[in-house]
Amino acid sequence: MERLEEAVEEIMRQSFIRKSGNRYGIKQKDDLLFFPRNKIRMIKIRSGNWEPKAWFIHNRTREKATGLELPTETSREGLTSGYRSGIVKDKNGKYLKLKGICLGTLIGEPKDRGLCDLTGAIAEQVNSIGLTYEGFPHLQIRPKYIEAHFFPLKVTVKEFMEGFRLPRKAVHTQKVEEYDTRGMKRELGRYGHFIEKGVEDVLNKGHYFVSALEIDADTRLDEAIYYLTKKELNGLLKAERDNLLQTLAFRAGYCKAALNLHNASWGKDLKNTNNHLGNFVLHSTENGILDIGLVDISDIQKVWHFNGNHHKHLQDELASLAQDFHAKGTYSLASQQRYRHFPEELRRQCEDAMRTGYGTMLMYTRMDCNDIRPIDTPERILVPKQFMITTEEFKYVRDKIMKYGSKMPEMQI
Repeated sequence: MERLEEAVEEIMRQSFIRKSGNRYGIKQKDDLLFFPRNKIRMIKIRSGNWEPKAWFIHNRTREKATGLELPTETSREGLTSGYRSGIVKDKNGKYLKLKGICLGTLIGEPKDRGLCDLTGAIAEQVNSIGLTYEGFPHLQIRPKYIEAHFFPLKVTVKEFMEGFRLPRKAVHTQKVEEYDTRGMKRELGRYGHFIEKGVEDVLNKGHYFVSALEIDADTRLDEAIYYLTKKELNGLLKAERDNLLQTLAFRAGYCKAALNLHNASWGKDLKNTNNHLGNFVLHSTENGILDIGLVDISDIQKVWHFNGNHHKHLQDELASLAQDFHAKGTYSLASQQRYRHFPEELRRQCEDAMRTGYGTMLMYTRMDCNDIRPIDTPERILVPKQFMITTEEFKYVRDKIMKYGSKMPEMQI
């Protein structure tokens, strides 16, 4: 396959066969994660005259799970998510990701606690409202609430935690009103006024913020790569695994292109950006197809911020994502994990698949809507043999890999 137009035709052919065969799955009630993560014990800051919603990480455990059976209010349990975030389950069975709930210091950053400032807490929620308003199809977060907490920098973590039982002394909390996503202009206006009038005061007085986002899934692409390449494979199982990773990479390219088609980039520059494989999330669509979505969108920038250099910046972001397939290990997990059996040939294939997915999305838009933005054709065009799979098919291959690994008998393809 030498032309992107051929790749688009192949995608449409596979999609037609899949749809005409009526092999879509019915979305079942799934766990939050496709691979287990460590559980965390949660606590609340109880002070003032109201009940805070946010939970903080009390301690981390070695117990692993792919979901939470009981609401966090009952179990006091959550799931880890990155360096300073955690996942809780509310009384309605919804999962919330809470960002900025690590009272200790971040690894490698002894001066910064694992909490959010005002800008970090609010930006992702505002951007999610904007992308929802614009009809972006791959968003995997929904804004819920923001809470402000006072954490004096001169107080140690131990003193801070002891202060939970001392209302109006070492710790106090301040509630920030909830909002919905229906009136984008009204909400942006409200927060614009809030930020303009209050940001300097709030930051200077030691306030930190917790941002709560509703999620349906949280398994990251680099996390899936780590688990699917933990064991050396051969034969048919290796071929299935390789196609599976190519499919995920292809869909990640599709997803990234969709963001760029909304005239947005993932960050201001490549030094401080959320543009990496750890911010693609695996999830199941309503009709049971495995897909890729986006999280961590606090640094999204619109085209007019780049003074005419937008296309170059997007190409630099794509090149940076491609290089992530050649990294030593994960980006998104609380502690970095090294890839074990991720051979160089498979890494190159994943890069090619991602670039092809990116290019075909732009090409399809050009063919369908006469879009004239430039498209860079990948050096090697690679469309996975089966780029559309159901969540149940993914789980079937996952379970075979996790169970058998290199002990799987040699099979001829």
